[in-house]
Amino acid sequence: VVLLMTFALFAGVMFAGDEVDDTRKDLMVYVLGVLSTVSTQVIAYYFGSSSGSQSKDATIKNLTK
Repeated sequence: VVLLMTFALFAGVMFAGDEVDDTRKDLMVYVLGVLSTVSTQVIAYYFGSSSGSQSKDATIKNLTK
């Protein structure tokens, strides 16, 4: 969901162009920065922490057999 929101807002900033006033555009860019940071954390967790935890669990299971 976070990734979809990030891409949707990114598309909104890219394609809205001059239709959005400066104040609202600044707010959209700020929120896009926050969503980009959260998206990076989501991806890092999914491919980093959770996959490392799965391999650790598999190693422990193999050692206990």
